[in-house]
Amino acid sequence: MRIFITGATGFIGYLVTRLLREQQHDIHALVCPASEVAELKKLRVELTRISLPGCAGTIASST
Repeated sequence: MRIFITGATGFIGYLVTRLLREQQHDIHALVCPASEVAELKKLRVELTRISLPGCAGTIASST
């Protein structure tokens, strides 16, 4: 299944994204330009960067 997700760089959003990828879903994430996306790239998540007011975005540590 193809799933669109926002908040994938946050703590809960990242965990949900990782679990969905483990279940072989295709994920497309909407992220802020300043967001750290290295972990999402490792999961092979398709990314779209969008600039919104107040967009800070930090990736949650997976460990």
